[in-house]
Amino acid sequence: MADARCLILPLAVLCACSASAAVVPVPEGQAGGSKVLLRRRASATTDCLEGGPAVGEGAIRFANSSIVINASTAMVWGVLADLEAWGKWNDVFAALIDGPPEVGKRLTLRLYLRTALPGMRHWQARLNVTELKEGRRICFDPVGMPGVAARHCYVLCPVAEGTLMYHYEDQSGLLKHLLLKIMGRVTTEGFKRFNAFLRNQSEAAEASTTITLAETLLREVPTPSSALPSATLQVEVRSLQP
Repeated sequence: MADARCLILPLAVLCACSASAAVVPVPEGQAGGSKVLLRRRASATTDCLEGGPAVGEGAIRFANSSIVINASTAMVWGVLADLEAWGKWNDVFAALIDGPPEVGKRLTLRLYLRTALPGMRHWQARLNVTELKEGRRICFDPVGMPGVAARHCYVLCPVAEGTLMYHYEDQSGLLKHLLLKIMGRVTTEGFKRFNAFLRNQSEAAEASTTITLAETLLREVPTPSSALPSATLQVEVRSLQP
């Protein structure tokens, strides 16, 4: 049975949210809440410069993580943007959303922070999709957060190894420093855990696609007998004889 208390935690003021959630096995603001928007750099093209995305004006970086994934940006985005499938391959986030993400669409996020204090590990939050740049960036803002505003983002950057992903949350408002002290570390640990699951899922999908493509190409490569008429083959063979 969900607790009726309202606790201020990352991603939202999570009311009646301590109901249990399924766990997948592990593979080894100024005051006023969501009405206050977190401002960031005007151009998303700066997100992939050295150091990653800048902290929004008046905000702090509440949770911060990054990971290099040996898969194309298109592949990683395909896995990341399929929010409805999150719960199938990771035990940190499970998203309930109707169809693909779009700016303005609302979703429910269930999260599990395994290193948080007992009784504070399973939560549920309502979020709005607030930024979406296909293949590169997606951000969510929690709904109903008195005393703090937050923006939770994923940014994909092409690199030589494949994809560098920045996964972070910025917060502003009267309670931002208190929340950072209480929940910043465990939230970052949760983000890193999600990143590792995403890497595994994306790299497996990339490898599977590569194998399938190679098999398709091998089936389509003609044999010598079908590539050239038999008469031509005979002429070439005779011409090589002494």
